[in-house]
Amino acid sequence: MNSQSSPPASRTRLQTRSRSNNTSSNSNRNLNQNQTSRNNRTGRNQPVRTTSINNSSPTLNTTQDNFLVANFPATTLLIDIEPNQVGSILVCYCDSYQYIPQYYEALFRKVFTKYLQQLIRQPSNILAWKKYLLIPVILLMDTNSNSNNQQFSFKTRAQLLLNDDWSKFSIGLFRLKTTNTAFHERNHTLTNDEITANRKSQFDKKVIKLTKVGRLRKAMATLNQSTRLITRDDNTFMQIKSKFPDQVNSNTGLSENELNLIDSYLPPSDLKITIFRESIVQLIKKGAKEVKHGLSKLRLEHIQQLFGKRVEANADEILFGELYAEFLSLLANGNFPIEIRPMLCDTECGVIPKNDTDIRPLGFQDTNFKIATTFCMNYTTQFNREHFHGLQYGLCKSGSEKIVQFVRMKFECHPEMDFFALDGDNAFNMISRSRGLNEIRKHLPILLPLLKAKYGHSTHTWFYGLSHNDIKSIEVVEGISQGDIAATWMYCMAIHPFITGIKNILGTDGFVKFFIDDGNIGAYFQTMVNAIRYIQDEGPKYGFHMKRDKGSYLLGLCTTREEALHRSTVLVEQLGLNPNIIHIHPDNGSNSSSDDDHVRYGMNVLGCPIGSSQFIKLFLEEKLRKLSDVKNNLINFSHRQIKFLLLKKCFCPKSVYLMRLIDPETLLTFNTSFQSMKFDIFCNILGNGSTFESLSEITRQQILLPNSQFSPGFDLGDYNNISPAAYVASILACAPILTEYNFNVQQRSVDSNTTNNSSSSAANVLPISRTMETFNACINQFLTLDPSITLDKIFQMVNKPGSSIQQQLTTIGESVSIQRLDNLINTNCNPNTIAWFLSHAQYESGLWLETIPKEDALEFSNAEFSSAVCSRLHLI
Repeated sequence: MNSQSSPPASRTRLQTRSRSNNTSSNSNRNLNQNQTSRNNRTGRNQPVRTTSINNSSPTLNTTQDNFLVANFPATTLLIDIEPNQVGSILVCYCDSYQYIPQYYEALFRKVFTKYLQQLIRQPSNILAWKKYLLIPVILLMDTNSNSNNQQFSFKTRAQLLLNDDWSKFSIGLFRLKTTNTAFHERNHTLTNDEITANRKSQFDKKVIKLTKVGRLRKAMATLNQSTRLITRDDNTFMQIKSKFPDQVNSNTGLSENELNLIDSYLPPSDLKITIFRESIVQLIKKGAKEVKHGLSKLRLEHIQQLFGKRVEANADEILFGELYAEFLSLLANGNFPIEIRPMLCDTECGVIPKNDTDIRPLGFQDTNFKIATTFCMNYTTQFNREHFHGLQYGLCKSGSEKIVQFVRMKFECHPEMDFFALDGDNAFNMISRSRGLNEIRKHLPILLPLLKAKYGHSTHTWFYGLSHNDIKSIEVVEGISQGDIAATWMYCMAIHPFITGIKNILGTDGFVKFFIDDGNIGAYFQTMVNAIRYIQDEGPKYGFHMKRDKGSYLLGLCTTREEALHRSTVLVEQLGLNPNIIHIHPDNGSNSSSDDDHVRYGMNVLGCPIGSSQFIKLFLEEKLRKLSDVKNNLINFSHRQIKFLLLKKCFCPKSVYLMRLIDPETLLTFNTSFQSMKFDIFCNILGNGSTFESLSEITRQQILLPNSQFSPGFDLGDYNNISPAAYVASILACAPILTEYNFNVQQRSVDSNTTNNSSSSAANVLPISRTMETFNACINQFLTLDPSITLDKIFQMVNKPGSSIQQQLTTIGESVSIQRLDNLINTNCNPNTIAWFLSHAQYESGLWLETIPKEDALEFSNAEFSSAVCSRLHLI
């Protein structure tokens, strides 16, 4: 490809139906957007096109401007690059500065304001859009090492832009990423262990950085991310490319009229979105920091600074905020030139390990589009409750818990029923865009312009760092960008008619519950066969391709073993399911007491085991092994203050999900082992060689109990108090869906007289489920702990503002534990020690434990933090 040729133009909206695009009259640029006529359908099955740009001179020459950037001469002006080629340039550049440099906020705000005013006055002007979107590159990028470039200070760049002088900003001005060749030259002398150590050091620095801006969950995920080095080479690129469909889904089942309605849709005036400054101030100020920017190099931190940090904004900050809100309104309504789409919708392709062998592609999105989309998702809140009710739980509070509790109840009461936990293959990348847009048009058209602007055409994701420093783009013709704020919602919209179709086949005897792309269905055998045939036949129309070798299929209890084997054969030979995922009921096994049959009979439903007790035990043992790896990663992390924050805020809660879904008795061994892990990490923080065995009972209780007015604790949580509280809280939170199955929470019973199960193989009277028995036992435990608590008071906790029902129930057990600790202290300690503990039994005395070190003054050295912790425990 020569330096003046264009990468493939975006395919047109929906099914790559070709049509002519009218180029704006104020643009002289040929964007290669011309399409064939509407009646020409040959574009539907064209293979995905890959752009390859060879950067034949990757090494920067610091004295001459004769090098190339993405096959363009370095002297080419950035403003002269066509919008659909800008991605090939910007992907070569290093990341932008995280913050606008000190003392330049006001000056930079003037620049952004000037170009926003131009854009809003002429929203169809391609050049106005181009200039505004390139401002972060000009102002917030480092220049290359050429001494001639040092004259381009922040002030100089800003002044040139204020004068509308773009003649000095060539593509060779800005610093390029490390080339693939340079990376290998730097690392080829290192051993694998040294490379791994370097990667770990980089991750640790990132963990500290993320924690200091309050992103503890992301910090914890980074700490446990695989240190496997992914080389950005041709093999990696081909592996990424294989994740994307190579052609548009031409078999969606949508009519020509439906496709035309989407393509020609223009919102009426009363359905246009208007965004005001006041409605986005908090959204912007509270947004997550340390998020990778898109190709435009704009970060949320930059927008936060431009909005201003004062409680009362000044006139310039208000003006910028008002203009930026108008700009977001243009995005939200899809009101921008089609030629500018690549600069807004193309992504930079990132890659992270998915497991030891596979990888996961990421698409780094434009920050402006993300902010506009975040605001627009507010329109879906009430809509989601009604539209997805009873079928799709990926968008509702406690959605995964509701599915698990419902499926378990069915499993316990209907051993004769079949259950199938299924999963979609490469779900987000395969979903039909036209199906999603059609559902939005029919049900929530106010959001169609925004999402049609992004997904009505193909987009490109740009990949940098190949051999010979090629720059390649993959044309993305189907699927939803991972990283897009609206991705989950649009996916759920796209497959909802498909899920409804499954429900219609299953009827009243069966059920279907989806959590995004994870499906859970239950029915009697022949109905299940019909449902799976429907999934296999109709799913591809929506982009849902069921994995036949993943998931778990539990055959219900059959009359004979021969019948069970016959059903298994049908699933394998007629439906193509892998025999390894099919599990025959243990009572139909070759030997009714076979341990192997019992161990295999179960399924993983959204991270929770449902099945035989042996299966659940094996699942929990494997879960402990994985958590042990997390524990070791945390112990090996060097920063003790941040280690404690991650222990308390991220590691300790890792058991809560299972506590909410598995009864305390079954979870006892797991809880005991996990609590031991918490002590291992805490003892490591002490730094004095302490072990669990060497700690006194007073110290152990103090570590577990909360920091409150009555307790000098560290709030790591005691499973004896949390587990029953979490279990009851989950049942109460899921009460509406369990009521669908006639589980009366307040009466603590299953009403067998109202069951609508009419299957000849179903029992006429429902047995009492283990779920109900455990719920009753936990309720009785709370009534025993606190005589003032009544059953009605527990149910009233559900709607009590200020704290969750789990917190309220946990407090009941903690009150007893605090009293026990108080008795231990008074019995075993002298007056001075008692006074010491009393002085720390105030909430304010432990606030330092939860303080995130956002400033240097709030950060402890390791020795200081360990000493402070030991002092609070009265160990020194």
